[in-house]
Amino acid sequence: MRMRMENENKSLYKNGTSTTHALLVISSLIMIGLSVYLTNHYFQTHFPQGLGSSTLCEINSFLSCGAATYSPLSNIAGVPIAVFGVFIGLFLLSGYLFTQKSVEETNYLILILNGAGCVLLFFYSLFILKSLCPFCTLYYVFSLLALYLFWKNSSISGLSFKTLSIYGVTVAIGATAVGSNSWKKKDYHEKLSASLIKQFDSLKVVGDPKTESPHRLVSTTKSFKDAPLRITIFSDFQCPACKQLALSIEKIIPRYKKSLNIQYMFYPLDMNCNPSIKRPFHNYACSAAFASSCLSNDKFTEGHDEIFEHQDKIDGRWIKNFAKKYKVTGCYQKKEVKEKVVEMIKQADEYNIKSTPTLLINGRKIEGVLMPNQLSIILDSLLKKKGKS
Repeated sequence: MRMRMENENKSLYKNGTSTTHALLVISSLIMIGLSVYLTNHYFQTHFPQGLGSSTLCEINSFLSCGAATYSPLSNIAGVPIAVFGVFIGLFLLSGYLFTQKSVEETNYLILILNGAGCVLLFFYSLFILKSLCPFCTLYYVFSLLALYLFWKNSSISGLSFKTLSIYGVTVAIGATAVGSNSWKKKDYHEKLSASLIKQFDSLKVVGDPKTESPHRLVSTTKSFKDAPLRITIFSDFQCPACKQLALSIEKIIPRYKKSLNIQYMFYPLDMNCNPSIKRPFHNYACSAAFASSCLSNDKFTEGHDEIFEHQDKIDGRWIKNFAKKYKVTGCYQKKEVKEKVVEMIKQADEYNIKSTPTLLINGRKIEGVLMPNQLSIILDSLLKKKGKS
């Protein structure tokens, strides 16, 4: 009888082994750390202040936080749901300070609800978004590990309205503070949007290039001109600003990939293939263009990203190794390949392009780098006008 009563009141916090405690503390801390990162990622994505941030969570097109961050389930009234993960981790750790039965049973209940939410979000990402957020997935794993530890080591169950109320008030205060910050950022974003849209709309429509580029970074429709959103990029692989733009473009792709075509046009600032350049400048930009022009459609984006990633290492030897890796050694030095790149360069004459990067967004010319939030403002405006927002 006594053994039975002990089993019925088995407490993880009071009776757990050292290994159990270590695993729970580590899981809780990791859950907090991941949630803080994902909360910060949410704000950087929706209200970015610069370029090249949060790349830890952007591994490839499938393992990416982008789609999850832009999904309608990413926030509740402007409060990123990752915030709640911070509180769950803190509540789990609080069980070591407040060892009452009511705290343990409430934490157990919260973990059950959190675990169910994790499973639902995992399948939502996999089958609806068709991508997985790496840090979200890690959060799911450690959440389920914490739930398993409670299931294995605690027989305490029930519902304490008092503890639940305290938790609820704590979360409400924290969420309100985060939400207030989000609403302020949103207000600033809306003011910025109005100004930027006005500037964009005032630009002259110069149209899309008559000849489409075979090199697409994103392809929604077979014909480039059929997409609601169209971006043509005139770029140079040795241009630092072009690398910044590539990072910026990479961030907005998950949000618009169903409505967007992006084509890449070679415009190396290199006198070896660009007649407009009269002195040595980016001496390997033409060679980089030749090598990448030989890539198949399904490899171009990968090659494009790799060249920009190693921009500071580009020289003749690096390009030879790049060509060897992608099996285009016999292609990129051919005369017809060089002529093809030169023909693409000549298309820029129509737009009086003098510097890189230069973009054509739905036929309007913009020179220089746009930050992710600036691109999003323009693209959202264009979709809204087409009734596709």
